[in-house]
Amino acid sequence: MFAPAAESQPADTFSLHLIVVPTREDAERLLVAIHSGASFAKLAKEHSSGPNASQGGYVGNLAVQKLAPGLRRIVEQLPLGGVSAPIESALGFLLLRKSTDLELHRGIEAFRVGDFRVALTHFHNDLNLNPHRQESLQYSATAYERLGELQAAIAMHERMARLSENPAEQLDRQGMLNYKAGRVKQGIDFLKRAISSNLRYAPPFNNLAWLYTQEKIQLADGVDLARRAIDLEAEQAAYRDTLAALYMRLRHYDKALATSNTAVLLNRDDTYYTEQRLKFLAGIAQRAAARPSISQPGERLPTPPIQKAAEPPAQLASARTARIKVLNGSHDPEAAKLVAKNLKRAGYSVERIDKHEQQNWTRSTVYYKPTHREAANELAGQLGGSPRIRKLTWNSIFDIIIVVANPS
Repeated sequence: MFAPAAESQPADTFSLHLIVVPTREDAERLLVAIHSGASFAKLAKEHSSGPNASQGGYVGNLAVQKLAPGLRRIVEQLPLGGVSAPIESALGFLLLRKSTDLELHRGIEAFRVGDFRVALTHFHNDLNLNPHRQESLQYSATAYERLGELQAAIAMHERMARLSENPAEQLDRQGMLNYKAGRVKQGIDFLKRAISSNLRYAPPFNNLAWLYTQEKIQLADGVDLARRAIDLEAEQAAYRDTLAALYMRLRHYDKALATSNTAVLLNRDDTYYTEQRLKFLAGIAQRAAARPSISQPGERLPTPPIQKAAEPPAQLASARTARIKVLNGSHDPEAAKLVAKNLKRAGYSVERIDKHEQQNWTRSTVYYKPTHREAANELAGQLGGSPRIRKLTWNSIFDIIIVVANPS
């Protein structure tokens, strides 16, 4: 989810960033741009011939005493966040930026244990010093989202969009957050902007199609959008699921089932898509029984499955009363504890936290007993991302077992 932060920084060191250009005129031009608000890191990527230019000129965490005397005097006189005047060297003309990673690391530590409000204080301190730091912006956006402060999360994504080389990703997220907050028009506008900014980026095509499905508007446009997302990323089962839902809304039942079948085949391990197909079948059967002439001209309704009348469905249990165990399948020893803490705060009964025998899980998974299928879906929504949902195939005293994966 997040870019890796720089290594932990002792209090007596600083982080150094460097731009190297051929002439003094080049250095002075960039210095003017920096003082006007341009990102040092972005300018380093675009213009520097120095080390780590692709990382925004980040040289690393350094102790002042390890610098050559000439550079040491310059760096010691720079305030945190300050940029030097052009310095002539054998490499060319240098611009140095002095900063610190301490607030970033303190924020990450608080975030990992679920202290989101404390984490935000540290991230804001870091952004006051490093206003273009993507890690602090991303962590802040996620912390606000987990606290339910969606407008603040949107504001962070707006800042990232202005800095990002691919603003479509941030515009897409702003669209979905606005929709989640009940601002449908704003959500649509942001998703359309995301599409316009990068016609090769699939998620906003799918998300706008999904939004149209939920709102029951512009369904034909939604079909075109979902098809475009599939053209860009053909292996994404979620995009097929969106298209199938649109076909259901349009009463194109043969197409809905065929598309849903493809989603199931693309992701056999996720029971969600199988359950979606069963819901489509049930919906088709119900509509056919209520309105025999429901099909479109020339369209053949699929034969509904034969139902067993003897066994009533099991009573589905509440997620709030389920017995839950959380296993850590991540390299981060605190990952499972953080998930468990967040679930407890949300009112769920987490009874045990343990370590899975493997720590190389790439996707979180929610295992459930048959009577807790809906509870598993609810908990998967609390986890975020795209966790797998699978039935428990072994005996357990727990109703739901969650394996926490490494972040992607």
